[in-house]
Amino acid sequence: VAYEFIEKYGMVDNVLLGLGNGSSTYGIAKVFKKQHPTCKVYSYYPSFASNKIVYGLYADGLTFKHINLAQKESLVDNDLFTDNLLLENVYDIFKETPIIKEWGHSSLYALLLAARIAEEKYDESFFSIAYDKIERYYNE
Repeated sequence: VAYEFIEKYGMVDNVLLGLGNGSSTYGIAKVFKKQHPTCKVYSYYPSFASNKIVYGLYADGLTFKHINLAQKESLVDNDLFTDNLLLENVYDIFKETPIIKEWGHSSLYALLLAARIAEEKYDESFFSIAYDKIERYYNE
């Protein structure tokens, strides 16, 4: 994914990745850092003190080797927590973009975090992946 993006759009200044089990973070961050070592990679996730359900982030008895590799290789520049973010704010900011109503929480957090970081880095570019859908979080 990272190679395809770079080939089509070029390099970016900031990369936002949901931590999940670490495999996407590790693989994508490694490519961006290799191609453009000064890009900033942000990983985001809820605090482990949170009572929120976090699909794919934690399971008793499992170690997620990709998280450890990403940390060991210093691929992530900053960890961001989502506990104090309100997803309703995403809908307010991007009300003219109706497709976001189909996006899952992880993708919405990325969009909201990118918007907040962009307030300080308004002249910089951003990359994130919106790959989860809202149906993932609710049983019908």
